[in-house]
Amino acid sequence: MARGIILLLIYALLLAAATLVEKFAGPTAARIILYYSPLLILLPVALVVNFIAVAIKLNKPRWSFLFIHGALMVILTGALVTHIWSKEGTIHLREGQSANQMISQTNRGSQTHSLPFCIELQEFNVTFYSGTSQPSSFESILIIHQEGTAVKKSISVNKFLDIKGYRLFQASYDRDEKGSVLLVNKDIPGRQITYLGYMLLIIGFILFFVSKSSRISILYSKRIIVFVIIVLFVGALLFVSQIGRFNPKVTLLAPVLKSRWLVFHVGTIVVAYLCFGICFLLGILNLITKKVKSTGIILEISLWIGLCFMTTGTFLGAVWANESWGRYWGWDPKETWALITIIIYTVVTHSSFVKKANPKRLYIYSIIAFICVIITYFGVNYFLSGMHSYR
Repeated sequence: MARGIILLLIYALLLAAATLVEKFAGPTAARIILYYSPLLILLPVALVVNFIAVAIKLNKPRWSFLFIHGALMVILTGALVTHIWSKEGTIHLREGQSANQMISQTNRGSQTHSLPFCIELQEFNVTFYSGTSQPSSFESILIIHQEGTAVKKSISVNKFLDIKGYRLFQASYDRDEKGSVLLVNKDIPGRQITYLGYMLLIIGFILFFVSKSSRISILYSKRIIVFVIIVLFVGALLFVSQIGRFNPKVTLLAPVLKSRWLVFHVGTIVVAYLCFGICFLLGILNLITKKVKSTGIILEISLWIGLCFMTTGTFLGAVWANESWGRYWGWDPKETWALITIIIYTVVTHSSFVKKANPKRLYIYSIIAFICVIITYFGVNYFLSGMHSYR
């Protein structure tokens, strides 16, 4: 267990360094130096090997343990398949133009790849919010030519088009509103493997909360835990869905944010932040009052619930990203710091399994770990840049 914690801390530290490299040297440098470096590829492999070693030592591993950790291995496998075999690129079309090739960006520069079909941009439309110059949505009307047939289709933000395994996504448009930029992605095996991993992960979390032998059920009553989770989640969903009423300006969402995924992704993350905030306050309270036993159970339960919801919310965001622009992970600073937060809270929760661990340290770790939440929520928006910085 101690080896796994050390590996996780090294991984989190390198990811944090990568976001700083991206800030000062650009995303390409960050990918070459760290994100796609052999070290950051080997670290997850080492974690998988460590998990297998731990599982072998356990006499009767719990089903939730096997599902959760097995799911992460499947997700990593899917990511590897995507990294090696996926195809992606862009197509820029003006109205009346057609193309049967996409342009891909690699470390060696731009490369052209032929497509098994031809697309023609018949018309491009932009809809703006009333009385503003902010786009509400934009849409490309296309003619798809393949195998001697021509079919009229449309693509808009959050509405992709699938042609022979290639997914086409609406990315952006020209300033004069007469041209469209489309993202093209082909990643059938990688996507299927990764989505399988996501489903296994959700099953594992459900087993973790309802199983009689799970860590969280041992700590507290199963019924009370389920009730608290439902109340937190429903409350977060209601809060997110009503944001526009509190501040009308928030309703002028960027087109990509006008999706059913927004409420579930943000609502799940809000539950995680609430739990981590409770842990932070309990940590501060413990330092002041020195009462470890009275709040220890609440602290650990909140940590586990927060970690499960943070992981679920992050992967919901990954599914949303894949449905919106064809990639479920792009090492955007917000994504990276969400992963760092998951890693750090994984270290905090798993530190209680280390032999001769001091229970009081859990309070201190909860205070330190909350720094990651602050950076993810505020720091990325104001210091770093990326697709999640809607400024």
